[in-house]
Amino acid sequence: MRHVNQLHSRKPTAGARVGGRLVSGMQLDALFAAAAQRADQPRIDSISVGEDLHLVLPPGQLNYFVNHSCNSNPWWVDAYTLAARRPITAGEEVTSDCGTSTAVTGFSMSGTCGSPHCRTTVTGRDWQRADLQQRYGDHWIPLLLVRIRQSRPGEAARPQPWAVRARSNDQCCWAEAERPSLRRIPPIRAS
Repeated sequence: MRHVNQLHSRKPTAGARVGGRLVSGMQLDALFAAAAQRADQPRIDSISVGEDLHLVLPPGQLNYFVNHSCNSNPWWVDAYTLAARRPITAGEEVTSDCGTSTAVTGFSMSGTCGSPHCRTTVTGRDWQRADLQQRYGDHWIPLLLVRIRQSRPGEAARPQPWAVRARSNDQCCWAEAERPSLRRIPPIRAS
């Protein structure tokens, strides 16, 4: 789905971090069901961060205006950070490949992005596609990167250098193996 309001870079862009609220798969399903019952059918943006853990991005933030592209200009560098795959110029639309951020098997989204690589349907199983594994290399959310590595014959899954933690207020935090202190990941704010 393409939004009327799109996110365009004001200046050359290097990347962005996302933040939000951690929920289980059951909680995410309940959010989707509740949104489907509403007349305005609000969009629920989420990123898979664990086998049964999803980061729900806050509504109304910049991420809401990021359209899908099957050849997006940023890609994942860790669980919460997108970085430019190539220079993103001022005025260029910032896009994201939804197939690189969801591990929900039943996820499916139809549409045309206009890219020569357009898949017409994006799914929660796109990580299994050899063409996408080649295009994005190691630039998937960590959960999918582990799945990709485990699916390759003879390649052992390397340990993840980070761990996801949830605080009592459901705010998402992360810890690096080298630095065990937790840092809160705030949502992207419009300026």
